[in-house]
Amino acid sequence: MKKYIIFAFAALTLAVGCVDLDRNPLSEGSSENWFSNEQEVVLALNALYNPALWRSECTRFFNTDRWTDDWNQRTQLYDWLGGTISSSWGQGATDWGNSYKGIARANTILYSLDKAKDALSDAQMAQYTGEAKFFRACFYSYLIALFGDVPFYTDYITLEEAYEMGRIDREVVLGHIYEDFDAAIAALPESYTGTQRVTKGAALAMKARIALYMSDWQTCATAAKACMDLGLYSLHPDFRELFLSSTKTSPEHIFALPCSNTLGIHSYDEATTRSFYPRNNGGTSVAQPSYDLFFAFPCTDGKLPWESPLYDPADPFANRDPRLGETIVPFYSEFMDYIYNPRVDASQVAQVSTGVATTVVAAAHPGAEPVKGASGNWEIDGINTNVRAETGKANVVGADGFWHLNCALVKNNDSKTGSKDCSYNGFVLKKYIDEEWIDDRLTDMPQVIIRYGDVLLMYAEAKMEMNQIDQSVFDALNSLRARAYKCGLKETSKYPAITETNQTKLRRIIRNERRIELAWENRRWFDLIRWRVCEEALTMPCYGLAANASRKANEKTPYWFFPKDLKVRMSETSIIDLSDMDNYPSYYQINVQKAFVPRQYLFPIPINERTVCPKLTQNPGY
Repeated sequence: MKKYIIFAFAALTLAVGCVDLDRNPLSEGSSENWFSNEQEVVLALNALYNPALWRSECTRFFNTDRWTDDWNQRTQLYDWLGGTISSSWGQGATDWGNSYKGIARANTILYSLDKAKDALSDAQMAQYTGEAKFFRACFYSYLIALFGDVPFYTDYITLEEAYEMGRIDREVVLGHIYEDFDAAIAALPESYTGTQRVTKGAALAMKARIALYMSDWQTCATAAKACMDLGLYSLHPDFRELFLSSTKTSPEHIFALPCSNTLGIHSYDEATTRSFYPRNNGGTSVAQPSYDLFFAFPCTDGKLPWESPLYDPADPFANRDPRLGETIVPFYSEFMDYIYNPRVDASQVAQVSTGVATTVVAAAHPGAEPVKGASGNWEIDGINTNVRAETGKANVVGADGFWHLNCALVKNNDSKTGSKDCSYNGFVLKKYIDEEWIDDRLTDMPQVIIRYGDVLLMYAEAKMEMNQIDQSVFDALNSLRARAYKCGLKETSKYPAITETNQTKLRRIIRNERRIELAWENRRWFDLIRWRVCEEALTMPCYGLAANASRKANEKTPYWFFPKDLKVRMSETSIIDLSDMDNYPSYYQINVQKAFVPRQYLFPIPINERTVCPKLTQNPGY
């Protein structure tokens, strides 16, 4: 009998040696004595849902976003973004190894299912076969996206065959990926009752994703439209709510890995979550949304800030796409019980829960402070509040739109005066974050691999690239905008509907729409790679706030954060240019310089794999 191995490249050196592979412990499961019934098949499939196999999406918070122009992290630059990775790079080896582990597990299931055929119905056999092929297609999709040409196999192979295996053209591998996704689409149910598993919709969506990445526009559009036509998915009605831990399920989730703090299955641990919420709440504000991302959000007239008369550099969050205020915490707004204010002179800040809300709502705005009226009572914009403010207390507008009077003032750790380690660029993340993060610093929000909003964007982009710009494209895009403005698709007087029919101009709009809709969802990096714009987007500086002494003079003017005449531009490829910030040294400094190098459009083949399998060639430049 031949000695066979499951060919998982990263584990190759562990698969042979002193172990006799012909012997199987009778007391433990193995590929020889397992798969005798449905329970064993399901347990084997469950291993493919392990977040460790989905590293690009799950195993590190905002994993690939760290390598994009949406990210700012003090003065740190990750190795990929710094252009310093090599064939000994640990993350590349992990991504390679985990993907092949997933493929090996899927192959083992497919190879072994016949052992359980007497215990499974025809429908169950078809479903479980489709599920295994779905996962195999996903893991090969990651491999060709990250590494290009890769070894390809769908069965057990001998050790000798493994040593002789080289890399297969990724277009050939893509054909096999499509075959697996098509088999999964045909076999998987549209939905389940009880425990949720991958579905027909998930297979269609993930097929569309790899087709988009490979610029196979027709395949992408067809798969995305088929997913849409299932009629099973819809946009979550509230953009903010979609990303909160309390939203365990949503009609927008197509494929997500559930988590539960109660069961000890956390999305991310304490050290990770603290990096993203404000210091007033016990966070560290290590990483922030970038200025580049901030300026990508249009104004409420649909125009970009530097093109719109509605943009006010003295109040930069005003009159902007609502998704901006749900992605980045607006200045002077209430967030997790504190008024967020990063001004240097704001040594104290109001804690809202200590105050009293007025019963009269004024059309208040930042700067419209309560004042004593002729009656001696406090007024806001001329409206009598009938509540008197007290000395030493703050009067602030809360997230509910009411003015909160008599709030206690506490030390402001989100200002450089309060903490030198607060946000280095003045922004803090709002998307995903709520009070649930700060009790035990754990979160159990679902780890969403793909959602319906992404499918709509993929469909629109693929149709645009084929120059098939029709009403279905506008409906897909405008559904997302209408959701952001909390109105219906046809209520075009309430939101800036997209109507552009010129392909070049619409391409720019769609690329930016992907950026703002999917910000910090592990999609921007893949987009920059497939659009081949990294030399433009990822060689610019990460800007942060200038030193306190420089900024104090600015804070005596209305334009304390953004200069009145700051010039921002967007290229034809939808990349933000902030180079004019160099002309305002009293406002900004360069925290770190990005340094993408073109060889990194593909990861290097890990050196350990090439040592084991000499026929594996290296990607150019490494």
